[in-house]
Amino acid sequence: MKRKTRTVTSKSRKAKAPGTMTWKFKTAATVAFLVVAGGLFFAADNHFASVNMAFGNSELRKQLADLEAEKRRLMLSREVALSPAEIRKSARSLGFIPMTASNLGTYRSSDPELAKKTAKPSAGQSVAGQVLASLNVREPVGKVNKTSLVTPVGRKN
Repeated sequence: MKRKTRTVTSKSRKAKAPGTMTWKFKTAATVAFLVVAGGLFFAADNHFASVNMAFGNSELRKQLADLEAEKRRLMLSREVALSPAEIRKSARSLGFIPMTASNLGTYRSSDPELAKKTAKPSAGQSVAGQVLASLNVREPVGKVNKTSLVTPVGRKN
């Protein structure tokens, strides 16, 4: 005996005309397009941000080089200004004269007591002694004790 086979067709599947799309396919295609377009915009934004940062970086590099050159110039001018010859030149322009033994007692003070001390030098005193006497500097009396909290290395007490 032969059995008859019957094919069952569902009513939900209908034959579609060529060129028609379902709403599910349209929705999925639209979502995929939006994801790809959003990714492209994101990549473009990152690209332009990196280009902008590169321009800023090159400007900062140039500014750093200018500041380093300015620092070198200022350090050189400081060294020149602190040289002994330049200090003497500046002092002369301000009215100072070099201190020598011959001009040590040439200036008179407006203070009469100090003028008496510097005006009459004693015969037994040296120039240094006269200066110390005019400044009221006293010599230490007795033995000076040197104290230290730390003993130098290699020295034993």
